[in-house]
Amino acid sequence: LEQHVGSKHFLRIDIKDFFPSITRELIEQEISCFLSFDSEEEREKLLQYASEHDKTITEVVQEAVNKLYEAELSGGLELARDMFILECYTGLRFSDCETLTIEDAEKEYIDKIQQKTKSEVCIPVHPRVRTILRKHHGAPKISQAKTNLYIKSICAQLGFDQDIEVQLL
Repeated sequence: LEQHVGSKHFLRIDIKDFFPSITRELIEQEISCFLSFDSEEEREKLLQYASEHDKTITEVVQEAVNKLYEAELSGGLELARDMFILECYTGLRFSDCETLTIEDAEKEYIDKIQQKTKSEVCIPVHPRVRTILRKHHGAPKISQAKTNLYIKSICAQLGFDQDIEVQLL
């Protein structure tokens, strides 16, 4: 779940929490595409580890995201939180989240060509993404610098005081 390496904390996040339509079969397919194993046994050990830790990891991450989402905020803090939540639930970079529109809230999937990589992505619209896009009539209007500054402040207020590096499974 959480590893301590020197002064850094690593939190492993199960991507299925953010994209519930992802199946074990799809994850297995993706793992075999990107990783090579010396044996079937090594591959199964990794998949077994992921399934054993799935519930705990999901609960920890979802609890933190829920606490952030439900925090009573206003002004710039609310805009920053909402932009950050968009990034969490879409997996998009800030520059791509800025381009989300009210029309995206009405779709089942968001089709985007990412600005940085020019790769095409298709993202299921999470109910919280829909709510945020409707509330702001598109992406919240806030700069990346202010978002980063305000998120640090919000996290301190909520008691998220450890440096955490996120690694997606």
